[in-house]
Amino acid sequence: MSVIKRLSGNFFALTFMQLSNFLLPLLTYPYLGVVLGAERFGLIMLAQSFIQYFVLITDFGFNLSATRKISINRDDAVKVNEIFSAVFIIKLCLLFISFISMVVIVFLVSRFKEFWYIYILNFGVVIGNTLFPSWFFQGMEKMKYTTILNVTSKILFTIFIFLFVKNKSDVYLVPLLNSLGFLIAGTIGFTTAIKKFSIRLIIPSKGLLIDQLKESAQYFLSRISVSAYTVTNTVLIGLLLGNKMAGYFAVAEKIANILSVGISTIVDAIYPYMSRNRDIRTFKKIFMFVMVASTVGCIVIFIISDQIIILLFGKEFLLSSNIFKIMIVATYISIPSMLIGYPLLAAFGYANYANYSVLIASILHIIAVIIIIPFANIYIITSVLIVTQLIVLGIRVYGMKTKLGLSLKENV
Repeated sequence: MSVIKRLSGNFFALTFMQLSNFLLPLLTYPYLGVVLGAERFGLIMLAQSFIQYFVLITDFGFNLSATRKISINRDDAVKVNEIFSAVFIIKLCLLFISFISMVVIVFLVSRFKEFWYIYILNFGVVIGNTLFPSWFFQGMEKMKYTTILNVTSKILFTIFIFLFVKNKSDVYLVPLLNSLGFLIAGTIGFTTAIKKFSIRLIIPSKGLLIDQLKESAQYFLSRISVSAYTVTNTVLIGLLLGNKMAGYFAVAEKIANILSVGISTIVDAIYPYMSRNRDIRTFKKIFMFVMVASTVGCIVIFIISDQIIILLFGKEFLLSSNIFKIMIVATYISIPSMLIGYPLLAAFGYANYANYSVLIASILHIIAVIIIIPFANIYIITSVLIVTQLIVLGIRVYGMKTKLGLSLKENV
């Protein structure tokens, strides 16, 4: 199978899955906004954002580190069994720690405690993600399994929302149904990996577990840092400005995330290939195509942003439109940064540098948001995202020039 054909197959499988992850919820979000009202809708968005911290903890960067390990050793059955077993055991331990931590936080924070059952029911998402070995399928470059299972679970969740959520009192069904979808997909995905690829679970050595943790820690640092200016925004706005404002922000954010779907999918699709082959020529072609397409796409979406919000959510959520426009600018700036980060710098052994660029920017972002949030409106808070993305891009461009001797002027 040719390189382009294999990469294209993985790319389209990932793209279809990611689009489903964002587009299917966009069918339910407007419905939930009307049925639950802005206050309860904001509660659901806040709970979903909060639970993502524990998804990040249980992932612990394995979606990058373990993907790379599996990709490099996929023809060695013994190594694959060792990696799979070690990662799974570590993730189970992190899952237990996450659950205890979440319960403590929910019952200590008054805004969470009021609707504690919403947060507890949402934890099934973390369990499902822990079980689902997307990192394994990606490393084996068999993304069709991930796509089929994820899309199926999302479709079922979407159907169940319309069937069972009829009024405000049904708010608890949203996290319950969402968790069920993830749990089913996770269970089937884990079983598929074991059977289809003849995985044998073993008890790994202490040294192997420590090595996996150490290698993945740098990627975890990057992932948790990214959440500082994605997940944390919704959580802080919800805690300090209320559920309704969190709802307005989340609406804009969910739509803006669709712009990043293709980019993150390209990153995930080519990262295993770049880790093995370090093919600069192929990377340059992909980079130029993505930048041209994203420039046109972002301009068009910015122009019709008001119509998009009204069409999807109605005039009640028009406040989200200006937030959405700011996010479009921030997202566009993030596109070259994402491409330079893991498919390029990390593949050439500079993962730490790519991680630190995000860490530095995220620390500055959190400080800025905490300082201004009591005195600023939601538009100013959102605008901090633009500055944060510029910082990440600047650091990575500098690293690309100094460490790899490449330049954007050279079509990278």
